[in-house]
Amino acid sequence: MPVRSTRATAALLTAAFVNLASAASPPATGKQTVTDMFFGVSVSDPYRWLEDNASAKGREWNEAQNAYTRAYLDALPVREALKTQLTTMIKATSPEYSRLTPAGDRIFAIYNDPQFQQAMLVTLAGDANPASRKTVLDPNSLGKSGLTAIDWYEPSHDGKRVAVSLSKGGSEDGTLHVYDTASGNEVGEAIPRVQYPTAGGSLAWAGDGNGFWYTRYPGDEKPEADRHFFMQVYFHTSARTGRRMRSSSARTTAFRASARYSSTTAMRPMSYWRACRTAMAATGRIGSWTAPARKRGSPNSRTKSSPRRLRRITRCIWFRVSGRQTARC
Repeated sequence: MPVRSTRATAALLTAAFVNLASAASPPATGKQTVTDMFFGVSVSDPYRWLEDNASAKGREWNEAQNAYTRAYLDALPVREALKTQLTTMIKATSPEYSRLTPAGDRIFAIYNDPQFQQAMLVTLAGDANPASRKTVLDPNSLGKSGLTAIDWYEPSHDGKRVAVSLSKGGSEDGTLHVYDTASGNEVGEAIPRVQYPTAGGSLAWAGDGNGFWYTRYPGDEKPEADRHFFMQVYFHTSARTGRRMRSSSARTTAFRASARYSSTTAMRPMSYWRACRTAMAATGRIGSWTAPARKRGSPNSRTKSSPRRLRRITRCIWFRVSGRQTARC
């Protein structure tokens, strides 16, 4: 380690210890006698009352601890200098593009500029020249807090519109918005509950661009503890209507086939992405879908073969619906 860095670290640690020694004592934490018996062993838990975040006593304890910590950190003599140096280093990082997606005659991408708190959704010309960058959605302009972020996006096949899941405060509890690519204006109403960390979320545009399939979590019809599970696939049309996919046997079959596989890996967003694409196959430009025949008694005739079979089916479906037919399909 360079001598200068060593000295800076030593100075920081010295200041921290001095400040800690001079700081007031932390807020006292009360004890409540709670004893459980597990397999004949008595276990005491005097701090269980802290698990109740909704209680007034628990909130008061948290606020007191936060105030104590804030007072200690703010009093560090090197804090502002370190903050200034780190901010300068972060903002000096080069901007970057990620999640590039071609659609129509343009390329969509997430543009992350360290000068701003949140990454933006932009488009580039077909040759991906950075000079052609045009902002479609800047989450930094959606609120003074700067805490609105893009979870994911999906452009229509012609690139004229783009669907974006937005969430606030790092919650990843996404609401779906559709934007006109050319103007950046929002089109139609927002759709809530399309994304959550338990299983993510996804969307697939219809071949004609007049609607899209998307994943959605339940609302008030389910108990609060279940609202981040039981994901379903909906279809949304340009007429701004939504319906659950169960209007025909082909659609129900496709959805159930994917859900059967997804049920064993409910925490994996990719399985729901397959569910959305397989359900999409039940309608649109390729007609009804029939599950492939299986030989009775064969090792791969059970559910454990579903992932491989669904990957093959949905890959072909996706190429067909998007107009990119391949010989493998």
